[in-house]
Amino acid sequence: MYKYSLVCFAPSRSGHNFILRNLKRWHLRNLNIIDLEGRFPYEWKQIKIEKEINTNFDKVIKIVVIRDLLNWAASYHNFKIAGIKNNWNEIVKEFFGETNFLGENVVKINYDTFIADNSYRQKIIEKFPKYKQSDMDYVCTQGNGSSFDGMNFQERGRDMDVLNRYKKIKDHPEIMTFLDAKSVELYRKYFEISEEKEEILKLNKK
Repeated sequence: MYKYSLVCFAPSRSGHNFILRNLKRWHLRNLNIIDLEGRFPYEWKQIKIEKEINTNFDKVIKIVVIRDLLNWAASYHNFKIAGIKNNWNEIVKEFFGETNFLGENVVKINYDTFIADNSYRQKIIEKFPKYKQSDMDYVCTQGNGSSFDGMNFQERGRDMDVLNRYKKIKDHPEIMTFLDAKSVELYRKYFEISEEKEEILKLNKK
C-alpha cells in the first residue's frame, strides 16, 4: 500500500505534467500520482470510488493547477487536440473557492506564477521536500513535450517562452472561438490582464 496519493486536477495543456515532475521526488517510495487531467472537481466522489482512493492510501493530497486563459488556449489549440472540451472554467472555480468539491488537503498552483516567481515557487515547494531548482529545466515527455517547442528545449526548459504563448492568438483569432463567455468572465474576475490581452479578448465572438 502506498502511504500517500497525490491527485492532480488540471486542464489539458496546462503545464501540470511539469508541475508533477517538479513534485514527484516528495516521499517518492511511498507516493502514488493519480493524474486527473481533463476530469472535473465535481466528479471527486465518483473518482474516489473508481480509484479506490480511500481504501489504498493513508493520506490523499489534491493538487489543482490553473493556467492563464490565453496562454492555455494558445497551447491547447497549437497541440491540435480533437474534440476540445473546456474544463478550464470548473478548475478555476474550484481554485478560487467558488466551489469546494475537493474539501481539505488541497494544494493550489498557478502554473504561470510558479514559472515566473521564485518566491511563490519556494512556498509551494516547501510542502514537498527534495525539490531541486534544476528540475525547472526538464521538459516532460508526456504529451510530447511543449505544445510549441516539443522536446527541443530539454535540459533548458527555462528558455521556453511559456508566459507569452498568448501572442500567437493575434495571428490565429480562431483560437478564441472555443472559449465561452463564462471563461472570459472568470478570467477578468481572477487574473491580472494586460491591455494587450484585453485586445485579444475582443476577438471572442461569443
